[in-house]
Amino acid sequence: MGDAGEPDGDGRGECSPYLSYVEAHRQEVEQAVAALARWDEVDFEPFLTDRPGHCGDGSQLLRQAVPAIHWFYLFETMLHTMIRELGLVQLVAELPVMEMARGAGA
Repeated sequence: MGDAGEPDGDGRGECSPYLSYVEAHRQEVEQAVAALARWDEVDFEPFLTDRPGHCGDGSQLLRQAVPAIHWFYLFETMLHTMIRELGLVQLVAELPVMEMARGAGA
């Protein structure tokens, strides 16, 4: 947005906060998603049966990871929508990590 609340000429300013967040957190979130995927392979029953008071450790990790993953993908989806709706295909071309957004700008 411009100083008087008017939209930027090319819409980049509107995308800037989302782009900054997505690019700053992409690697961290991808690692968290991979870590959570590995949890599917763990049989927790023996662990919880032998150590009944230890389930809080895993629960705390999930409480931290899940919201971060949620917000990342929400903002990334918003960014892709803005790229498509505002016609900011050039923004995608300038950022290699936004390669997957190319379809959003088409």
